[in-house]
Amino acid sequence: MSVDLSWIKQSLQLRNVSQDAIKALDCMDIFQFSTGETILQQGQLGGGLFLLRSGRISIMMQREDEDVLLARDEEGALFAKHCLLDEHKLSDVQIVADDNCTVYKLSHASFIHLMRTHHQLAYAILFRMLDYQEETIRKNRTKLFPYLLALKLKAEKLPFIVKLIPLLFIVSYSSLFFYRLFNPK
Repeated sequence: MSVDLSWIKQSLQLRNVSQDAIKALDCMDIFQFSTGETILQQGQLGGGLFLLRSGRISIMMQREDEDVLLARDEEGALFAKHCLLDEHKLSDVQIVADDNCTVYKLSHASFIHLMRTHHQLAYAILFRMLDYQEETIRKNRTKLFPYLLALKLKAEKLPFIVKLIPLLFIVSYSSLFFYRLFNPK
């Protein structure tokens, strides 16, 4: 099985990238996952950018020995984006296949090579990652709003002294800093 370059061009929105540059994405690895199989384990080295070619996934996070569902995503999803930029970055979420999935992976090393040889393509991938992140935030902001509002209301109910402590800490730390700065031993 080979990488579907025309699908990648459409999915990553690589309109202004030459066909020769897009052919460089043939270096992507292809993985198949069955329903229920873990694609990326929380705490595992990601090693690159994952692109969901087909199927659906659940994005989970383990908190206090319990798996918490953060989101579900489908074909075209980008995940482990931060692992593309830092090959030593561990995944902070677990990705599980909800259906049989095909996943393309662009390794960190391949991306570095693209930056050297096809900088316009590398730039377009980075731009798509940012765009995808913005879309995800916009899509989920209606889900997040009630939580953020609840946090704001809880913060408003905090006693005055609890709100004052961080300010007192900053003032005392700053005073100590300037005292030592102007009164060296």
